[in-house]
This record gives sequence, structure tokens and C-alpha cells, in this order.
Amino acid sequence: MSEIVATLFSCHRAVELYRGRLADRSEMGSPAPCHLMAIDSFLMRQLAAYYPAAPIVVDFAAEATHGETTVFWLATPGIKRLVAPQVQAAGRWQDSFRDALEHLDLEDTAIYPTISISDPAGLEDIRRHLDPPSPVIFLLAQREEESPKLASRLDELAQARPDALILVFPLGLTGSGQSIGEALEFCAHSKAHRLTVLRELGPFFASCQLALIYPAGNQDVPVVLERIRQLFDGNLSVVTLARDLTDALMREKEALAIASEVGRLRMQLAEASSPRALVRATLLRMMPAKARKALKAMRDAIR
Repeated sequence: MSEIVATLFSCHRAVELYRGRLADRSEMGSPAPCHLMAIDSFLMRQLAAYYPAAPIVVDFAAEATHGETTVFWLATPGIKRLVAPQVQAAGRWQDSFRDALEHLDLEDTAIYPTISISDPAGLEDIRRHLDPPSPVIFLLAQREEESPKLASRLDELAQARPDALILVFPLGLTGSGQSIGEALEFCAHSKAHRLTVLRELGPFFASCQLALIYPAGNQDVPVVLERIRQLFDGNLSVVTLARDLTDALMREKEALAIASEVGRLRMQLAEASSPRALVRATLLRMMPAKARKALKAMRDAIR
């Protein structure tokens, strides 16, 4: 049965299981330099699902994530083809990759062209797997030490497929890393591409690590991003909903306190010998502390 509404849990579930499977293998060696976060998986799933045509995904992030991104795309419905270039002399994670896929019951439908470590783009061999009518998404995992090369890498990909969408992660905070600056430099130099940092779509996406670079003439991407933003806008906004609920509870608490005080005052008035003095004392007690001090100061000044 197909899933009607994708959730953070469902989008990232395969990645979490795969990560746990690799962690159980003592021979894995050093950990992956980059990791997908659940919010990243969710947004990539929505981008592919809402795009007008099923995209071909080229996963250049497989090596940096030790296969996490490849597992994510294999578990994601709605894409036409997955191309996951394999770097020669890659890490030990590849030895356990297919075993993990069997354990997760994932059908391995990806294409794995081998590219040279000296030519990480490997575009000549990859280009033949990209059907011209189909949209293409390139996914890059950019390590911080490789950030100075990002602008030139983006230029290579844009020349290979000018209409492609390029997702880059992990994106650090503005001012804390070079990746954003390199991406902005590419867009400024190209003048044919735009940059969107996906965490800016709304408060719910604040921890997202993804940046999206797309052709300036692409009319579909702004529509897709707006649809994603509207998922958590208005009455469905998590932050707005929490704030409104808190305000409503506070108003209800204040109303109950006032009603209780009025009821107690009525009972006391029925039994009081001096109702006016009782009302005055009650009102003073209900006033904020600053107001009571100000009133007392005014009385002392008059006296």
C-alpha cells in the first residue's frame, strides 16, 4: 500500500536502518564524513514528489555519506532513475553496502558507473545515462575542506546539464563555512542560476543542511518550493500552532482564576458587614504588585 503522506520518520527510516547496520560491522573503519539529517531526507523526498516530471538523480554524495544518500534514493518512490557514481579505491563501506540492501529488503535498481579519483565529476561516462527530456537532480556532499572547489564543481555540472537542479549539503551556518560563499560566487558569475537555502522556507526547516541551485528560467522550482512551504504555513505551522495553543491555555487559566475569585467574593459579600471595604481589599489584592506600590505611593503623597 502506497504512503499517502510522507513524514520525517518514513522518509528517513531506511537511512537510519542502514546506518545502524553499518555501525554493527566492526570492520567499517572511519565514520562517514557527511550524514543526512531527517529534515534533509524529507525535503528531498518532497522536491522529487512535487516536481512535474520524475527526475533522474545523480548521487555524487554516496562516497562522502558511505552510501546513505544512495539508500535514501533507492527507498524513495517517484524517481525515474538513480545513477550513483562509484569512486575507484573507495572506502570499506562498499563491501557491506549490498548486504545491507538485502537486509533492508531494498531492490537495487541503481546504475553504478565507476569514475576516476582524479576526475570526480566523471561526467562523460555519466552523461549517457541522462535522457535529455527528463529533469536531472545532481546531489553533492561538500566537505568543508573541499569548499574552495565547489564553485568550479558547480560550473562543471551546469555545463554538462544546464537545466539540472543541484542539491548541495551539508551547508553550515552563514559565516561559519565557505560553501554558501562558493555557491553564491557561482550564481553571481553564472548569472543563469539561482540559489535557495532550504532552511529559509520556514521555521520548521531551520536545521536543514541543503542548498538548491537551479536555472533562473526554471518556472517549476518556485512553485514546488511554495507548495512545500505551505505544508507548514498558516494554521498548520508547528510554531504558530504551539504559540496559539499556549496563549489559549493562558487565557483559559486567567479566566478560571477570575471566575473563582468572583465566586469567592460573592460569598464573602453576602456575609460581610462592610461590603465596600471588602471590595476595595479584594481589588487591591488582584492588582499587579507594581500597581499596588504606585497606588500606595500616591496615597502617601496625598497624606
